[in-house]
This record gives sequence, C-alpha cells and structure tokens, in this order.
Amino acid sequence: KKKRPLLTLIVTVVSARNIVAKDSRGTSDPYCKVKVKEGRNKDKERTKVLSQTRDPVWNEKFVFKDCVNRIAVEGDPRMKQEGKLPDLNWDVRLKISCYDKDKLGKDEHLGVVFVPLAGLGVNRKRDIW
Repeated sequence: KKKRPLLTLIVTVVSARNIVAKDSRGTSDPYCKVKVKEGRNKDKERTKVLSQTRDPVWNEKFVFKDCVNRIAVEGDPRMKQEGKLPDLNWDVRLKISCYDKDKLGKDEHLGVVFVPLAGLGVNRKRDIW
C-alpha cells in the first residue's frame, strides 16, 4: 500500500480594514475563526481578540497538518505532478469568519470569506482579502 503525501496548509491571518463598529465607542473587539472544512471534518483555530479597533492587525500563523492529505486518493497520478494538488474532492475549503467579542452577550458576526483549495499549488502563496 502506497503512502499518500503529507501536505500541510499554512494560513496567516494578517489584518482586516474598516470592519463594522459594534461597540458604543465606535469600534469593535475583533477576532477570527479559521476552519478547514471537509465534509464532517473540521480543523479549527482562532486569533487573539484585539480591543477597540476597526483595522485589526493579527499577523497570526496557523498550521493545519495533513488536512489536505485527506482529500487525496491513493495512486492518483496527479499527485506526482510537481507543484500541483489533485483536482478531486474540492468541496474542501478554508473558512475565515470575523467576530466582535462581546463581554456581556453573544459575540457578533462581522463577516466571512470562503477560500476554495482547488488549484492551490504546493509551496505556493496566495494573498486573499
């Protein structure tokens, strides 16, 4: 039985701009949840909460080990192509949600972005806003 390659996804949540002010002081206390979604499997991480800002800068790196490996099929010849992941189960995506931390009630949702992993190359960087 052949071993599938071990693939790691490294995500850096850098910053956001002009997020909605949810607090009475005209700012928010934002943080992000980062998930790799694949069917029922979810690998999750979370940034720190930054107080009283509408332009947060996190610069936080998250490493999802072997998360992309689960979508690869053993023996797929495309796995041998340098710099290319297999084009198989691409309902796998990265989800980044931004929230305002509320000290008294439920945290408020500020926004979300989904990043499909289709066509993402090995050892490649992709900047997304």
